[in-house]
Amino acid sequence: MAHNVLTSTFYLDRDSKFEKEKPYELRFPPPKGFPARNCTWSKYEQIKVTDIRGNEDDYNLDQNGFQLCRLKTSLSAEDFGNNQKVEQIYLKEVAQCLKQVLKAYRVLVFDYSIRKSIPGYPISDGKGNQYETPATIVHIDTTEAWTEHMNAIYEEKLDGLCAGPRYLYVNVWKPIRGPVKKWPLMLCDWNTYEPKTDVISRDLVFGDGEVESTVAYYSPDHTYYYLSDQYEDEVWMMVQSDSTTGKGVLHTAFDSPLTTMDDPERESIEVRCMVYF
Repeated sequence: MAHNVLTSTFYLDRDSKFEKEKPYELRFPPPKGFPARNCTWSKYEQIKVTDIRGNEDDYNLDQNGFQLCRLKTSLSAEDFGNNQKVEQIYLKEVAQCLKQVLKAYRVLVFDYSIRKSIPGYPISDGKGNQYETPATIVHIDTTEAWTEHMNAIYEEKLDGLCAGPRYLYVNVWKPIRGPVKKWPLMLCDWNTYEPKTDVISRDLVFGDGEVESTVAYYSPDHTYYYLSDQYEDEVWMMVQSDSTTGKGVLHTAFDSPLTTMDDPERESIEVRCMVYF
């Protein structure tokens, strides 16, 4: 049974200064007197999120920018705390899954993150966390320009073995434990946002480099979907950049009104891949 919900989420505030300077956020302690970020966010209420439970096959990468697939890993939930097992076993399972489902020529896995919510999230408990917490702003993991930069690096390293008419940057998102009750993922149909007016690139700056991502301005046209009670073998594939369209899928975790205090915290792993055809 589908459970459509209303929720809230955060969008970037429009600011005329972005005509001259790029949004940024420092992921390290900034020098004294230097702002850690130059952007602000506002919370928007009454965001409708449609549950695709029972209609999973109606959505696919080419049409919507996202789709569900089945991935039965050989790892237990506890194994995801072992980086060696994740890197030697699960990442290979992800690559093989993408090759089979998408009929891809080559899949290069280049990054992954494990996220876990904490009691009371998004209010901080003041303690350091071993894992990242769920993202609560509407975003895309990359930009068209950044993906082109990454592709050029891989092409050079592999002597052109990646070459093809089309490549995708894909995020593969899986619950470590299911069903997901707290902070499920909602995804925006990429036909419902306008790349020229609804999004802007942002620099995430780390101590050893930077990553360019995409953040969004609010629009009532954005149409969101999720999967209620998502289980461990139900895996989201979502395009972050498509070399043929330049588009990716806006997404974020959201606070479901169906969640209860007794529900377990969310644990998930996302794997970032370059997919070549």
